[in-house]
Amino acid sequence: MHTRRRLISPRAIRGAIIDVTPQYTLEEARAAGTSVGVDWATCGFSDRAFQAGMCVEYERAVRSPDLDPNDALAAATRAQANLFEFPDYYTPEDMLEAAYDEYWSERGI
Repeated sequence: MHTRRRLISPRAIRGAIIDVTPQYTLEEARAAGTSVGVDWATCGFSDRAFQAGMCVEYERAVRSPDLDPNDALAAATRAQANLFEFPDYYTPEDMLEAAYDEYWSERGI
């Protein structure tokens, strides 16, 4: 269903904090999302946010003995659940802080 490169074997780095970059393409993320039931017209988040979520969930699976990093549909399911609850779940914190600061500075607070 998808292709991705691993920088190093997940088993060799469990518990380590390093940068592992899976190569989920946007098309692969959309296909996985459709497979787990995401309705792109009404879901409330973008396909790019979903792609980012799948990448984050892959990285979490690499570091967890309870999750399989090779299961793209499990990553898609976890990303879907998080984004349905909080559409900005995978938005970097610094971007959220900037939006927060802008919001309150516009109101003079």
